[in-house]
Amino acid sequence: MAGAEAVSYTEIKAYCDFAGISLGRTAIMIRKLSAAYAAGYNDAGDPNAPAPWAGDKSSADAALAAWLEGLT
Repeated sequence: MAGAEAVSYTEIKAYCDFAGISLGRTAIMIRKLSAAYAAGYNDAGDPNAPAPWAGDKSSADAALAAWLEGLT
């Protein structure tokens, strides 16, 4: 077992078909959030992994700005 895995685009599409909805670009955000959650969940089992809140505020601001830029 590799641990937690991100929700795949196939699973997202299957849910959309089942629910009769269209997520459009929101599906990309769901996939990225799912991947980040799975990575953090898996890293939590490693005692040498850095804490998710480690770092200063400017690095968090830069990461958020880069993520938002990637959405356009």
